[in-house]
Amino acid sequence: MSIGLKVKIRSLHDQWVAKVSEMTDEDFQSDQYSRWPFDKRGFADVALWLNGEFMKNTAEIGSGRFLNAAVKG
Repeated sequence: MSIGLKVKIRSLHDQWVAKVSEMTDEDFQSDQYSRWPFDKRGFADVALWLNGEFMKNTAEIGSGRFLNAAVKG
């Protein structure tokens, strides 16, 4: 992974954490930030889904890198 991509990913992570950290309980309960397919659901549902997807994708990338290294090694 290139340094530029790592910097971009870190920047997006930091922006996400900063935004979520400043949100109130009411913001998490509100559906004002929710869009399809989460219409009429609180933003907490969106945040939980997004974090779960990110963890899953990170694990899949790690598995792929592990398999790639095992094949080359």
